[in-house]
Amino acid sequence: MSINRLISIRNPIIDAMDMVGADRSVDMPVFTNWAVQAEKEIASRFAMVVSKKVLTIHGCAAELPCCAVILQRAIMGDHGCDCDSLFSTCFQGAGNYFINNTNQYSSGFLIVDYDPNSVNYFNGFIDYQVQNNQLLFRRNLDGKKVTIEYVGYQEDENGFIMISENHTRAITEFILWKYGVRSEYSARPLSPAMTIEHKREWFRLCKHSRAQDNILTESDREEIAQVINNPYKGRGLWVGMYPTGYSYY
Repeated sequence: MSINRLISIRNPIIDAMDMVGADRSVDMPVFTNWAVQAEKEIASRFAMVVSKKVLTIHGCAAELPCCAVILQRAIMGDHGCDCDSLFSTCFQGAGNYFINNTNQYSSGFLIVDYDPNSVNYFNGFIDYQVQNNQLLFRRNLDGKKVTIEYVGYQEDENGFIMISENHTRAITEFILWKYGVRSEYSARPLSPAMTIEHKREWFRLCKHSRAQDNILTESDREEIAQVINNPYKGRGLWVGMYPTGYSYY
């Protein structure tokens, strides 16, 4: 079973280079570009990490981290990167004002006036847009802070992005496919049959990687099983009557 371990994308790049005998000093940039293309094509959310960051607004824009892929939520003000309780208050369950808000301000940031002695955190919204990797506001907020939570790629010590270990073989095959296509324009082209085989293997392993990433955990399986009220599946009238792991003796 996959545990979604993250490793450097440099691993499948080196594997592909060793297979074709490529010069690392020459071909590393283009091989890295192909590898990132493959990782984006697989597009697994488990290959990314959830992070928090405090941004400074310059004029009417705040620059998002370059590794950010999905902006999940944001709160006006500097609340630090360890703001789990504040985010939970604002966004979990019935308090999910940012995502599930149904009033006319549903597209805006929630402004938080944080006071430990008060439970009234919410005092308005600010409209925004995401454009060119920036948060764009409708008015000048120069010097103010905004705390964001986003999903993005993690980088290793050499600046290579981290990927799920399940993607290694698929990315290697993608690189070999692209290398074969590029060789058709060189003086020593590879066998067309080999290039087609790498292409076929890439598509197979791409699907396989997505399947491995989304294997249900034991808690996921138990939750689904609890929903199914079917005596022939081993789940009968007792569903909902006893907690999980209840002993009948």
